[in-house]
Amino acid sequence: MAEKLLRMALKEDRAPQESSSPVESHVLCLAQQLEMDASWLPVYHLEPEHVDVITAFVSSPEKGLCCRAAGGRWLGRAASARSPSGAAPPALQCHWPCVPISCSLFVSLSPGCQDEERKLKFLKSVAMLFRAATYNGLSQGLDLFCQRYKLAENIKVLLEEEPRDQLHTAVRRSAMFAMAEMSFVEAVLEGKEIGLLRTCFSSIFLLPPKEEMQDLKPFLYFTTMKGMDTMLVAVVLNSPTSGVIETMQSIFQMLLTFTTSERASVRERAVGRMRVLSFLLANYSSLKADPNEERHASCAGMQMPIIGQLLGHLLLLLSFKEEETSRLALDALCLLFQFKYQQRWATLTEENTQLQGDLEAETTSLRTSPSATHIIESFAEYLQPSERSDLVRVFIEATTDSSTFDKEAARSVLDMAKGNPDLWLVDVPKITSCIHKTLGCIKTVPARQSVESLMVPMADKCPQEVVTTLLQVAPGGDSPQGAPAQPSAAAQGIPTILQG
Repeated sequence: MAEKLLRMALKEDRAPQESSSPVESHVLCLAQQLEMDASWLPVYHLEPEHVDVITAFVSSPEKGLCCRAAGGRWLGRAASARSPSGAAPPALQCHWPCVPISCSLFVSLSPGCQDEERKLKFLKSVAMLFRAATYNGLSQGLDLFCQRYKLAENIKVLLEEEPRDQLHTAVRRSAMFAMAEMSFVEAVLEGKEIGLLRTCFSSIFLLPPKEEMQDLKPFLYFTTMKGMDTMLVAVVLNSPTSGVIETMQSIFQMLLTFTTSERASVRERAVGRMRVLSFLLANYSSLKADPNEERHASCAGMQMPIIGQLLGHLLLLLSFKEEETSRLALDALCLLFQFKYQQRWATLTEENTQLQGDLEAETTSLRTSPSATHIIESFAEYLQPSERSDLVRVFIEATTDSSTFDKEAARSVLDMAKGNPDLWLVDVPKITSCIHKTLGCIKTVPARQSVESLMVPMADKCPQEVVTTLLQVAPGGDSPQGAPAQPSAAAQGIPTILQG
C-alpha cells in the first residue's frame, strides 16, 4: 500500500494539474509522510541501519535543494534558513500539484562539508543495501526509493567533486561498487547508466600518471581500476537482453574518445576498459545466454555497428611505444577476433572441436605476429562490408596532422587497402566523402599521397559514383546532375574536385 501511494505521488509530480480534489490531496499528503519514513521498504526490516545512513546523508539541510524542486523552482538557501527569531524554516514552495513538503530531501549539489568518512559510509550502505535486497529477493520498491532520494544523482556529484590531480581516498572505488550493486535491481539505473559511466571515466582516466601522483598507494590505485572493471561487467550483464548491444555500443563510443588523448596514461586506462568489454562481447553467449538456447545463438544475433571503428583504433594503439597499452590493445583484438569468429560459425548445430582448434591457432598467430596488416588480413573474411569501410576511414583520419596516431602505421594499412579494393574499398560514397573531408587536414606529402591514391582504384571501378559523391560534398556542388557522363571524363575531373 505504501509503495502504491508513493508511485501515485510520483505520477502526480510528472503531470501538473491546476487543482486536486480533497481525496487526492489527502492521498498525496499520506505519500509525503511515507517518503519521510523508509520503513515501508521490504528490505528495511533486514537492513534498517543502512537505510537510515542513506536517508540521513541525502537529507542534510546544508545541501540546500529540495528534491521536488529539482524540476520546479528553487527558492534558494534563504528559503530554508531560520528567521532571526529562531522560528523553524518554512517549507520550500515548489511548483507541484500538492501541498508543500518539508525541506528534508535534498540533492547533494555542494557536499563539501561532508567529510570523507560520511561519504564512504553512505556509499558502503548503498552497496550493502542493494546486495542484501538482491540476495534475499527484497528489491521491491528500491527503484522508487532511489528516485525519491536521488541516489544516482548524489553518487554522480560525489564523483565530480573528487580532486582531478590526486587519488587519496576510496570514494571513487566505493561509488563504483555501489553502482555495480545497484545495477542488479531492475529499473534503478535505467536511463542513468551512461551519464554515471561518463562521470566515472572522466574522474579516473584524467588523473595524472601513477608516477606523478604524490603519496599514491598502489593498492588503492589497483583496487580503483578493478572497481571500474567490476562496475562495467555488472552494468553490461544486468542490462536487458534487448538493450545490451546499445549499452555496450555507447560505452565503447565513450572509451574511443579517450584513446585519442595525447597523454599515455589516459590511453592506457581507456584501452584497459576496452579489453574488459571485448571479453564480455566474446563471452556474452556463455555468460548470459538463455539456458534453453543454443550456446552460440545469442552471439549470432549480436551485431555491433561500432566494430570497424574499434578494430581501427586498437590497431593504431598497437603502434604506441607504451608496452602496457600495446599489450592491452592486442588482448582486446584477440577477443574481438574470437567474437567475429563465433559469429561466422554460429549457425552450426553441433560443437566442432576442429573449429575450436582453428580459433586457437588463429589467435596464436595474431599474438606471435602482431603487425597491423597481418591482423587486418586475419579479420578480413569475418567482417561485414560496412565494418571494413569504417576501419579504412579510421586509418584515413589517422593521417591528419592533428592525429596522435602513428602516420606510418596508418599509411601501411591504406596501401594494403589500395592493393585489394574489391575487399576494402567497396563503399565508395562513404570512403570518398571521408577522403574529401580529410585531405584539407593533411599537410605532409607522404600521408596526403597515400590518402589520394585510394581514389585511383575506386575511380577505375566506379568513376560515376566517385564523381557524383565529390560533387555532392564539394563546396557549391550539391547536384549529382553535374557529374560527367563518360567514365574517362569523370576520372580526369577528380583531382580538380579534390583540390576544391
